[in-house]
Amino acid sequence: RGHAFEARIYAEDAEKGFMPAIGTLSHLSFPAQCRVDSGVRQGDTVTPYYDPMIAKLTVHAEDRSQALNALRNALNDCHVDGCIANVGFLHRLASHAGFIAGEFDTGLIERDLDALIRVEQPDQRLTAIAAMASCGLLSQPTGDDAWETLSGWRQWSEAKQFTHLLWRDESITCQVVSHHSGEMVVSFDDNTLHVEVIDASADQYRLRCGDELLTMRVLQSERTVTLFREGQTHRFFLPDQLSDLDNAGVAENTILSPMPGKIVSVSVNPGDTLSEGDAVMVMEAMKMEHTLCAPRDGVVAEIPVTEGDQISEGTLMLRMETET
Repeated sequence: RGHAFEARIYAEDAEKGFMPAIGTLSHLSFPAQCRVDSGVRQGDTVTPYYDPMIAKLTVHAEDRSQALNALRNALNDCHVDGCIANVGFLHRLASHAGFIAGEFDTGLIERDLDALIRVEQPDQRLTAIAAMASCGLLSQPTGDDAWETLSGWRQWSEAKQFTHLLWRDESITCQVVSHHSGEMVVSFDDNTLHVEVIDASADQYRLRCGDELLTMRVLQSERTVTLFREGQTHRFFLPDQLSDLDNAGVAENTILSPMPGKIVSVSVNPGDTLSEGDAVMVMEAMKMEHTLCAPRDGVVAEIPVTEGDQISEGTLMLRMETET
C-alpha cells in the first residue's frame, strides 16, 4: 500500500507563535505532482472570520523515505504570496534529521522550535537577484525591439543603477551594472557577484551566479520582490524613500492591531514603565487568543482601547512616549 503524507498549508506566521495571517492571495500556485485540496484560489482574501487553511497537499510513494522526499518536492513548488504562510516551516520540519529518521514524538516541534521557525537571512546570491528584479532587469527580450535588446547599452559606459532593499529591519544598498552581453554585475560593500539570466518563462527563472546555476520563481509587486526557492520564501521590501521619512520612528512607538478581533484583556495602564517584550494585552481573533507585547523599553503614553472592544486591522492599541 505504500506510505503517504499530508501537509496542511495555513496562512499563519510561525515566528509569531503561529499567529493566523490575513491578506489577499496575490499569487497562489500548487505542485502538479501531488493531490491538492483547496477552497481558495489566487485573488481570494484570507479573512479573520474563518479558518485560515489554504490547502492540503497529499503525497504517496512506495515507502516512507520516498514519500517524504515527494513531500519536500511538493512544498518546493507550493508558492503563496500576499499573506504569510507556513510553507517554509513545513519544509524545515520535513527536512528535520529526526523526522527523516523516524525518531520523533509529539514533543519534537516544541524541543526544536527555534530551529524550525528560524528564517535565515537570504545570502548575497538571492539578494543580488532581488536587486536585479527591483531594477527591472530579470525580464528577457521577447522580440527585436531595440528598447528591450539594448538594455545594457550606454554611449559612454555601462548602465548603472543603485537600488535599496529591506529585509526585515536591515537596509541593503547595492549597485547593479548591466552589460550588453546580458551579464549583470551586482556590487555590495564587501563583494561583487556576476549574474546572468539563462532562461525565463513567465515568473520562473534559471540563472547563473558565478559558477552556480540557480532555479527559482521571482514575483514583483510595487513594494515587494519575493523569491521562492527550495521550499523557502524570501520577501524583500522596496522602500518608498519619501513616504518612509514621514513614518520614521512611528512603528517602534505603537502597537497596531495585526487583524480584526476583540480585546480580551489589558494588563497595563498609561504611565506604566515597560521593558521590550512585556505582555500588554490579549486579543481574540480567528478563534485564538494572541498576546501583544511592548515594542521597546519605555513608558506607556496612551491606550485607546478597552476590554471588550471590537477592533479592525490597523487600529491603534497602544502608544508609548517618544524617546528624547
